[in-house]
Amino acid sequence: MNICWRRHVLLALALSSCVGSHLAAQTTVVQNPNGGTAQVTIQGDGTGNTVIFTQSVTGGPAPAGGAPQGAAGGVVFGSGVGVAVDGAMTLPPRDQQAAPATGTSRIRGRVVASDSGRPIRRAVVRLASPAIRESRTTSTDQDGQFEFAQLPASQYNVSASKNGFVQMGYKQTRPNGPQRQVTLGEREVAERIDIALPPGGVITGRVVDEFGEPVSDVFVAAQRQQYVNNARRPMPVGSPSSSNDIGEFRIYGLSGGDYYVAATPRAQTGPLDVSTDRTGYGLTYYPGTPDLSAAQRVHVSSGDTVTNIVVALTVTRTARISGTVLDGDGRPARGGNVMVASRNGGPGLPTANAFVRQDGSFSVTGVAPGDYTLRGFITNQQPGVIQRAAAFSTANVTVNGTDLTDVILQPQSPITISGRLTGEASTLAQIKPSTARLGIVPAGGPMMMPGPMPPPPALRDDLSFELIAYPGTFALRALSLPGVLVRSVRLNGRDVTRGFDIEPGNPITDLEVEVTASTARLEVAVSNARGEARSDQDIVVFPQDESEWGTQMPGHASAGRTDENGQYKSSALLPGAYYVVTSDALEPGDSNDPEILASLRARAQRVTLGEGETATVQLRTSER
Repeated sequence: MNICWRRHVLLALALSSCVGSHLAAQTTVVQNPNGGTAQVTIQGDGTGNTVIFTQSVTGGPAPAGGAPQGAAGGVVFGSGVGVAVDGAMTLPPRDQQAAPATGTSRIRGRVVASDSGRPIRRAVVRLASPAIRESRTTSTDQDGQFEFAQLPASQYNVSASKNGFVQMGYKQTRPNGPQRQVTLGEREVAERIDIALPPGGVITGRVVDEFGEPVSDVFVAAQRQQYVNNARRPMPVGSPSSSNDIGEFRIYGLSGGDYYVAATPRAQTGPLDVSTDRTGYGLTYYPGTPDLSAAQRVHVSSGDTVTNIVVALTVTRTARISGTVLDGDGRPARGGNVMVASRNGGPGLPTANAFVRQDGSFSVTGVAPGDYTLRGFITNQQPGVIQRAAAFSTANVTVNGTDLTDVILQPQSPITISGRLTGEASTLAQIKPSTARLGIVPAGGPMMMPGPMPPPPALRDDLSFELIAYPGTFALRALSLPGVLVRSVRLNGRDVTRGFDIEPGNPITDLEVEVTASTARLEVAVSNARGEARSDQDIVVFPQDESEWGTQMPGHASAGRTDENGQYKSSALLPGAYYVVTSDALEPGDSNDPEILASLRARAQRVTLGEGETATVQLRTSER
C-alpha cells in the first residue's frame, strides 16, 4: 500500500474513532493518490468495546494485463497511471462468481532488461484472461524465467513489472501501447513469451516555499496530458513521491517523454484546528505556477535521472468554508466529518477536513482557490441509540479567496435508472439475461463516482434493467453483452449515447438501448515505401461523421497496432463510413480525442462498411 495512501486511510480511522465511544457504524471514503477510493467502515457494538474495521478498494491503477482493480460493491473505471479511462467494468458479488477455471496448458517465458539483456530476478509477472476470471501473478527466478500452468484454452495478456523499470507486456514496443495476446489451445505450451523491461527514468528535486526554504510532506507527481472522460486532463504517471524533511522528492518508473511536475501541499490544519491565517499554498506546477499552461515540461530519457527540479510553491489567499451537514432525513447531522476534495483532477488527496458538530455545523479552514466537492460522512450517533445506516451529504463549491458561509451539504439519495434493450428480434433472442449487465460511468466533469454504487444486476428475462445512481452526468455502457454491440442510447426520443444528466429526486424510467449483432470488420495491412510489412504501427479507425467522435463505445471505433506481419484486424464495427489511418506513438486516450482525430483526418483513407462485410485497407508509410 502506498505510504501516502496508508496515511490517509489511517486519517479516516482516526476521524472515525474520535467521534465517540458509542460508535455503531461509520463509513469514510479515502481517495488513493494513484486513483480510486477506499471505503473505510468502522463498526462497534455500541459500548465502545468492540470495533470491526473493513476496507473496500474501488478503482485505482489497472493491473498489468488490462483488468481493472476493484472490489464488489463499487463501479470500477481505468484511471490510471498512464491508462486512459474509456470505460468501466463492475464485478458481481464474490459469492455469485464462478470458481476460477483451470486447464491443461502452460505459458513460459523470461523477463530481461531491454538495454542489457540481463535477466531480471523477482520481477512480478501478471496473467489475465476472461477464461480464468482472475489475474494470476508469479515471480521470476534467478534466471528471469517464469511459468504459468493449468491454463484453459484462451487468449492471454502477459505483463511484467519491477521497481526501477517501466512496466511492459508481451511484444509491447512502448509504454502505454497495446501488447500482443498469447493464444493457447488445449494441452499446449507457449514457450519464449519473453518480456523486455526498459529502465525507468527518474525526476528528483526539492519543494521550497516563497523564501526558498524546504517544505516537507508535499505530494509530488509527474503528469501527462491525456484525453480522459471526454476532456484532456493532466494524469499522474510513474510512482509519485512525498517531499521529506529537507524538501527532497524522487519520482521513478517513468518512460521516456515530457512531463509536468505537480506539487500538492497536504492540509496544514486538522479537523479540530481553527486557523486565522488566510494565506497558504495551492497546487503548483514546476517551476512555480498554479497555471498548467504556464508550466515548464521536464524531458526524461529512459533510464536517465533528471536532477535539481526545484518547485517553488505559490502563495495564495485561502478561505474558510462553513455551513451545515444534513442527514438522510434532511435534519442537521449529529456527528461525522467533512472532507474537501478537488474537482479539477489533481492527486485525489483530501484538501482539508473537519468534524461535524452536534448541531450539524462544520468549519473548514485553509482552502486554496479552486473547485471542490465537500462530502459529509454522517454518524448521527446518540447515547443508547444504534445508528440505522451510514449516510453522506455533498455540496459543490468554488473558492476564490473569499470565505464561504451557510453552505448546505444536501443528503444524497440514490436515483433509479431503468429501461430496456431494443433491436431486431433475432439479435435480442441471442442475449442471455443472466450474464448480461449494463453499467454507468461518469461522462465529463469529475472522474469520481459521487457515492457508493452497488454492482449492477443482471438483465431481467424481458431484457429490461434497473440501475442505482446518484445525481450527476453519466453515460451508459455495456459491461457484459457478448456478441452484441450497443448502437445508441435514447431517452424520450433524444440520443444520449454520450451521456445524460441525473437530477436529484427524478428517476429515469425509459432508457432505450438499441443493440445489434453486427459482424462488420476491417482488416488493415501496413507497409513502407519499399512494400515491406510494418509491424507495431498504431492504427486508428473512427467515424467520418464528426458528431460521433469520442463516443467511447465498442463498435463505434477501433484502435490498435499491427502485428509482426504488418496486419491489424479490428473488433466488430457498426456498418457505416470510417476513416482509417496509421499514426506514430499515440498516447492513451488519443484515439478518442476530437483534436487528435481532426489532425489525422486529412491523411486518412476512407472506407465504407456494409452489414456483415469485412473490408481490406492497404496503408503505406513514408518510411523507406
